[in-house]
Amino acid sequence: MTEEVKASLGQLAGAVVKIRDEISKIQKEADKKIAKLKEDKEKIEAHLQEHCLEHDVMSVKTESGTIMCQVQRKIWTANWPAFYEWVVRNDAFDCLEKRIKQSTMNQFMEENPDEIPEGINVDAGYKIVVRRS
Repeated sequence: MTEEVKASLGQLAGAVVKIRDEISKIQKEADKKIAKLKEDKEKIEAHLQEHCLEHDVMSVKTESGTIMCQVQRKIWTANWPAFYEWVVRNDAFDCLEKRIKQSTMNQFMEENPDEIPEGINVDAGYKIVVRRS
């Protein structure tokens, strides 16, 4: 049987920091490679878009795949009060996303532990954080 090696808390904290640094190094290297690939992909997509618009086509079938030129919309508002009024007036609540702002709700629950709104679910647990010394 092998004997279990006991490590001190300092050694374990050091190991966590070392592993985190290695993960960060690998992530940075991967991020650089991914950024270059995305840049290359965007250049090719710009060329394909130019071709589609120049030839007035929305799709082109090739032996490698079908190229599609799609309209992409991003929608936002600069006037939330007016938009909320429009939502209510048009009963268009499905135009909003349903989610709870975590930071605000956490702060409310910390300040008002006995006033948690009905229907709120909370999943909490412990997490170890090691800060470099």
